[in-house]
Amino acid sequence: MKTRKPLGWPKLMVAKRLKHGATAYYWDVPTWAKARGCPFKSEALGSDYGVAKTRCDSALNPQFDDWRIGNDIKPSLPSTRAGTFDWMVALYKQAPQYKKLSEGHKKDVDWLLGLASKHPLKDGRCFGALHLSSINPGAADLLYSKLRTKPDGSERTRTAKGVMVAVRRAWSVAYRSQPTIVPAQNPFSKMEISYSAKRTRPVSYSELLNFVDAADKSGMASIGTAALIAFHWLQRQVVNRRLTGTPYRPPKGTPLIGVLCW
Repeated sequence: MKTRKPLGWPKLMVAKRLKHGATAYYWDVPTWAKARGCPFKSEALGSDYGVAKTRCDSALNPQFDDWRIGNDIKPSLPSTRAGTFDWMVALYKQAPQYKKLSEGHKKDVDWLLGLASKHPLKDGRCFGALHLSSINPGAADLLYSKLRTKPDGSERTRTAKGVMVAVRRAWSVAYRSQPTIVPAQNPFSKMEISYSAKRTRPVSYSELLNFVDAADKSGMASIGTAALIAFHWLQRQVVNRRLTGTPYRPPKGTPLIGVLCW
């Protein structure tokens, strides 16, 4: 394997000709930097020059320069290969469209995207390691089919649908940011996904007590109190923020009672 000189200084991308004749690109941390405690590791960038250069120019080189001159290191994309699914997810999480989400929504999106990224493949890799160019509509359909089934064999259609929606959004946002790397065709769009909500199962009294106990232990006793009121006083579906002594008229044929409504 023959190594060429770095492509510019302090640009640390190097090209290496492999045995079979192809050229691969790497971001190589100098020995002197390693000896001084450089926190970054060398990274393989693949064989696409444009993708490799974009990764270096937009993330790796700037943060190395900040470390070299003593500035605070700016947050950058995780050390994942440019153009992969995981790279796309990281790019989406730096976008304004993601940052404006509420904290609760972010947690949901992170969990859904994580289900896709960590899904195991037959070759031992995870879905997140796949290059975006290799993910076609068929691969998206297969991922949806796999995610519909839990490890215990039960179905989770609603969760699988949520994953597809989150990934479709992430792909679209990432494409607008990096159109030369992210394919224009979003394989997660126009998926024929149908979902019928199942009838809500009434909770048992023991489940209610477990919920109240968990709420108390987590410091959210008011939520446990709301659950108790809903269970014992036949509370209305919508729970408002304050107590009012308004009457509640149940369906015809049942006794009229007064209830507390939040």
